[in-house]
Amino acid sequence: IYGAPDADCFRSRIIPNTSTDATLLGNAQWAWLQGELQKPAALRVIVSSIQVIPEQHCFEKWANFPRERQRLLDLLATANGGRTVIISGDRHLAEMSRIDVSGLDAPIYEVTSSGLNSARSGSGELNRFRITANNVRVDNFGVLRLGTHEGGNSLGLEIRGVTGEILQQVELPLQPN
Repeated sequence: IYGAPDADCFRSRIIPNTSTDATLLGNAQWAWLQGELQKPAALRVIVSSIQVIPEQHCFEKWANFPRERQRLLDLLATANGGRTVIISGDRHLAEMSRIDVSGLDAPIYEVTSSGLNSARSGSGELNRFRITANNVRVDNFGVLRLGTHEGGNSLGLEIRGVTGEILQQVELPLQPN
């Protein structure tokens, strides 16, 4: 996906690949994922080595393959119940993002955490889906915590510093399936 850089991504030289042949998952992986999403679930945790929701930064992300990203979001919209959370990394920063997807009753959240010893980048970086004003640029890790909140099941999303202090958090209700 390296090509002629645009003004915003000159240093990384990464540009979106809109080719119909460009893929992140193979046919067998897409078929497997579709089958898994048809199983009833109260919570779905999708793990990706690169960010799914953010679009604006100049590094590796699903948005560099816009057809694949849209295919994934469309597939998640067909899931058989439950809340969807994505966990990702490989950014040397942490942040939480949220996107509303047509067909879903609740937004999809993404928790990006990295690294335990190498956080440093992302100063001033835009992310229109970020749910806080800033990303976290200190060493960190992410936590998904199941519990109860206001009389119902809940999911806590947390970004913590390496000594365990909570740097960012969100509490989400989980609907019974």
